[in-house]
Amino acid sequence: MFNWREVPFVRLLLPFVIGIGLAFYFDHRLSFLLIIILVLLSTIIWLSAKRLSPSARAYYSAFVHLFLLAFGYQLAFQQNSFHKQNHFRHALSTENIGIGTVQNLAKSGKFDRATVQIEQIGTTSGEVQNTNGQILLLVNKSEGGKAIHYGDRIAFKTKISLCPAPKNPNAFDYRHFLRIKGIYHQAFIKNENWDRLDADQSSPIMAKIFALREHLTAVLRKHLPGDNEFAVGSAMLLGDKSALHEEVKNAYAGTGATHVMAVSGLHLGIIFLGLGTLLKLIKTRNSFFRIFKPAAMIAGIWGFALLTGASPSAMRAAVMFSFLIVGQSLVRFVNIYNTLAISAFALLCYNPYLLFETGFQLSYLAVIGIVFFQAKIYRLWIIDNKLGDYLWSLATVGLAAQLTTFPLSLLYFNQFPVYFWLSGLVVVPAAFLIICVGVLLFLTEAIIPLGAIWVGKLLYGIIWLMNAIVFMIRQLPAGLIEGVWIGLGVFLLLYICVIAVSVAINTEKIKWVLYGFAALTLVGGSYAFSNISQAQQEQIVLYHTSKNTLLDFVNGKQLISLHNSALSDKTKKYAAQRNRWALGVDEVNEYIIEENQAIEFPNFKYQNKIIQFHNTNIALVNDLPLSDSKLNLTLDYLIIYENPNLTIEQLESYYDFKSIWFASSNSTKKVKTWENECAALNIPFRTVATEGAIVKNLSPIQ
Repeated sequence: MFNWREVPFVRLLLPFVIGIGLAFYFDHRLSFLLIIILVLLSTIIWLSAKRLSPSARAYYSAFVHLFLLAFGYQLAFQQNSFHKQNHFRHALSTENIGIGTVQNLAKSGKFDRATVQIEQIGTTSGEVQNTNGQILLLVNKSEGGKAIHYGDRIAFKTKISLCPAPKNPNAFDYRHFLRIKGIYHQAFIKNENWDRLDADQSSPIMAKIFALREHLTAVLRKHLPGDNEFAVGSAMLLGDKSALHEEVKNAYAGTGATHVMAVSGLHLGIIFLGLGTLLKLIKTRNSFFRIFKPAAMIAGIWGFALLTGASPSAMRAAVMFSFLIVGQSLVRFVNIYNTLAISAFALLCYNPYLLFETGFQLSYLAVIGIVFFQAKIYRLWIIDNKLGDYLWSLATVGLAAQLTTFPLSLLYFNQFPVYFWLSGLVVVPAAFLIICVGVLLFLTEAIIPLGAIWVGKLLYGIIWLMNAIVFMIRQLPAGLIEGVWIGLGVFLLLYICVIAVSVAINTEKIKWVLYGFAALTLVGGSYAFSNISQAQQEQIVLYHTSKNTLLDFVNGKQLISLHNSALSDKTKKYAAQRNRWALGVDEVNEYIIEENQAIEFPNFKYQNKIIQFHNTNIALVNDLPLSDSKLNLTLDYLIIYENPNLTIEQLESYYDFKSIWFASSNSTKKVKTWENECAALNIPFRTVATEGAIVKNLSPIQ
């Protein structure tokens, strides 16, 4: 039976987390809150010194919970530099000169993404002031150009703007992602617009860690000649995912094995077990060793966590194992739920916004699922064979973790890997071998370079085999269910069901099973209602796709899509895939505009760039018509795309239309000219480049 008295920090964590959540979403300064916190704290201290009656203890508990809620709100709000008076946003002008230090760096594609802590900001006229805050700089990479590094103190000149909202419906909200990290502004800079003032201005410890990571990366590159093997080894051993190809990411994501790529509890657990085993070999009762052993284990765990990039999952695991080690060294009973709550509390005090990071949420939920469900699932099937028992034990770990994480995975990733249990049988033991052999490789490279050659070959073979099996599993039929779109309501109902099942197992009361069944029934009802609504939807979407044109016509669950031939599959997926999933589309018919073929579906007709969709008429225009006569059809919209050399007055002589849409494939300069013409002629217009995708709902239910 679960005993709440053994997990006091679980109860205390809840109001603290609620306070942080309120600060993030309400986001208003409460000037009186600090006084309330001090009053509550004083009251709690005063009551703690007294012998309390049962009724007084209830008030004491209420005061503690209110204090933690208020403290969580104040801590989260205060830690956000955006609200501070010296934030650089108060000094922004048309063009700014900034000075700051690179705190983080991600190298990819055409740009290096540098997170810079601003120290000073000024204008081109020379006025400079000391400021605070972080900015995302997208540094254009060019052949033979300067390279920006972690720890560089740089000066730059650019236009600084707020991070933009998503340009397409239901798209990934990168602005929200950056806000969690305390970043509200971004800027693009060219090589000629920045200079390095000082190199390596980071903390000495982090500088040495990054230098060591670069050295170890070179060691892996030396011994892992295959690109995929090096990328996976670098991700698992050093926490660096920059070398991972898209096909590798998709294979691991599609098989539910992505977690081995993120340094987390699995990896630090291996370090914990490895260090514990080695230190057990030292047989001594020396009192100094009783202090040295936990100190060495904690140092090893934190060293590995920092070396691999100090990700939220690694930091969470490091804090959790630190509490476990201290508890074991004091020969105390350590409740894992309480340890998890303490580690979460400590991490959230350090950075309250970790609460909203996907990795932080998934890692905690996975550990809770494993701790609560794994043993119970394992006991359902007793296997006498040792190998079968071992494989079943591994499979139950994956099953237990999925039980508590699948609603969150559906909400964030809209997919479910069917064969996660099968990949778990491979990647978990492989991860153990890779970390052990990888650490051995680093040691032998430093001590016996010739011996490192054979260790490197062994590591290469293990990673190659793991990759091969993961790719094989990914090819199995019906291995990945994609396009699962759930709203917040269904997400909460799924977790209500998980909680109800957990309580039912713990209390053995049938009423909790009924509560879980009721939640599932509501999920089914929501799904049925969505299907009915989606079957009646009629929608036109002109997406924001830089220098390209993508136009969707949604007719129930059927979709007809028109796009230019240059549009890549990657760009199309990024712009439209999530919206199509949200709309429940199950049939996609794609056509290329340049082919100008005749297309006909129920309620849809396309010929000679004229579209009739239900009662709406549209013309696609990228040139003037060949005919001199005016089109004998009243158009609701003209969609201008691909920079045609024409004027709005010329269009009026060929078309009878009500409004104009400017696609994102037009240049900014031309669109500005057309907008001025439309304003002068009193013609309504909409511009995708500035307002984002244009969504026109035609059905009355929308």
